Amino acid sequence: MSRRDVAIGFGWTALFNFIVKAVFPLAALYNARTLGPSLLGIAATLQMILMFSEIFREAGLPQTYMADHEMDEKKEAGYVGMAYLSGFVPALVVLALTPLLTKFFKTPELMWSMPVISVVLCLNGMATISVAKMLKQGRIKEHGMIGVSVGAVVLAITIAMVALGVGFPALVFQMAAGSIATNLLIARRCPVPRPSFDRHAVVSTFRRTWAVLLANGLNNVFLLFDIFVITRLLGNVAAGYYNVAQNLAYKPFEFVSSPLARTLLVAFSQSAADMERLRRAFCKAVTAVVIMVIPVYFVTGFCADAIIGILYGHQFFGAIATLQILSIYIAFRTIGNLGGTALVPAGKHRWTLYPWILALAVTGTGLALIWNQPTLERIVWCFTAGAITIYGTVMIVAFRFLPPMKEDLAKLLKAVFVTGVSGTLIALSPALAIAPWLRLLLVILLVPPLHFVLLGTILAKRPLSYLTPSGFKELWKGL
Repeated sequence: MSRRDVAIGFGWTALFNFIVKAVFPLAALYNARTLGPSLLGIAATLQMILMFSEIFREAGLPQTYMADHEMDEKKEAGYVGMAYLSGFVPALVVLALTPLLTKFFKTPELMWSMPVISVVLCLNGMATISVAKMLKQGRIKEHGMIGVSVGAVVLAITIAMVALGVGFPALVFQMAAGSIATNLLIARRCPVPRPSFDRHAVVSTFRRTWAVLLANGLNNVFLLFDIFVITRLLGNVAAGYYNVAQNLAYKPFEFVSSPLARTLLVAFSQSAADMERLRRAFCKAVTAVVIMVIPVYFVTGFCADAIIGILYGHQFFGAIATLQILSIYIAFRTIGNLGGTALVPAGKHRWTLYPWILALAVTGTGLALIWNQPTLERIVWCFTAGAITIYGTVMIVAFRFLPPMKEDLAKLLKAVFVTGVSGTLIALSPALAIAPWLRLLLVILLVPPLHFVLLGTILAKRPLSYLTPSGFKELWKGL
């Protein structure tokens, strides 16, 4: 992929992510307000079970498939066979654990909804390589259009079901129907060979994916286990608060960092042998996130009361402190994910795995210390400490194996300085004795122009250079 291809791919992915993660959730606020935190907490638990199983279903296959430059039909059939197996096995595990998890979480709704999730896992497994193949071919726009179209239809049906009083089954329908329909359409648009279950092919594929599989598995044990701990120790209401705060905290990650990482994964995989290009792209990607994304976490952290009050109302005020803590958590994850994305095509797969041992030890120790006196904020801090450990370590390792060019490093350090100044201004905003919504409005109106004026002063020696469309285009091109 050329620079232009990366920019176009990122643009489409960011647009689709914005629709799915911002427009759709705004429309779905009706569901949240109607159903309340308890039912949302149950849905969050089910979602975590699905996401946790999905990591083992993927088994590191998409990343490894896209980075494989010696692909033929026989090898591709081996990937497809591995994908089928990695879909069916987690599905059977979910079915087997249904009675146990229903009793563990004291949630009867899981008894019938978890088998639905197992069906989703099977069909997703059958479409894994079709999805990876479509992205590898650079068909990012097509992939996004399918997801957005299906999501819009499913969301409309879900809202209608909630309005008719269906309740929790409507949320299960949304979770399952969207995933199933999207993957079936992609499999039809991007066919792959029939699966091969030859033992040698499966073993060979697993050898290429095991490090990424374990890293992804530990990553998602960490990312998803928090909701299990919260539900078990504090109940569904606390889980509902956490779900709301987590959804809000992830928005900057979903709008910018995730689309960028997905596009760069394709670009990096296509130029894995060009280490200089990989080094430069990695450093520039980090610089872009520092400039465009990290300031938003200052806003979500220091204006959490206004954000939750406006969007969800007083019944979700219990999520304010959690959103403040998660803003730190997701900020570190946003940066650390770029490091992990770059390490795979750099041939350093195993370094995405090793730091997890330390991170799990940090979080596990914290949970052991507060287990008998848990609060929602204490639990979230335990996982945030682990996030700082893992994602900070991954970034250090990434810069060790992909040291930046002198020019790129200088630009990154300037970006850190500018974001530090903007973040300080946002952090001081709670000192204003005004209503939270008015403070949020002032931050949104005043800080971004000041941020880009300072960027223009530091990077281009012209304070107003990035406040015009052509100037912003110049900044984007430089990144």
